[in-house]
Amino acid sequence: YDALAHSLAGRMLSKITVTPAVQKQADIITAGIGDPREQAHSIYNWVNQHVRYVAIELGVGGIIPHEAEWTLTNAFGDCKDQAVLFAALLKAKGIPAELVLINSANHYRLARVPTLSEFNHMIVWLPKWHLYGDTTAARVDFGLLPMADYGKPVVHLVETGTSEHNTPAVAPGVLNSTFTVHAV
Repeated sequence: YDALAHSLAGRMLSKITVTPAVQKQADIITAGIGDPREQAHSIYNWVNQHVRYVAIELGVGGIIPHEAEWTLTNAFGDCKDQAVLFAALLKAKGIPAELVLINSANHYRLARVPTLSEFNHMIVWLPKWHLYGDTTAARVDFGLLPMADYGKPVVHLVETGTSEHNTPAVAPGVLNSTFTVHAV
């Protein structure tokens, strides 16, 4: 998986480019916010609320994301496009981020032979705060993941080093259920 991650990183990380348009949008989103974590929170919310999820799987679009500015300009993109835009906006504010492959289906172990078919989704890792962000998840607050993303093996797209990690298990107290039974 390290070799797969390193190979993909070589093709995908170049898409996280801070162009003048990306910098301008990052500055607008974070205007008046000095704290980097609050900036990241604001950027997460902006991408989540302003970039529509549209799956684009033509040609290499099923694997390779568009450039960040493309997604910013068009205001839509799939998970890879949103992850790249989120990472680029963070980068514009000096906040490190990594692209992460995950399988959002009922899949809790990686196959022994690494293939891209192991993954069907991309999210972002913010190493400074040890948290993952999934901007495609409606009504999921910054710092949390959709239920399908918890406790999963993931591969960080890094150029060197270890790529295999796991998303955290659901923290105690995050999920609450209330049931009311009416007996007749």
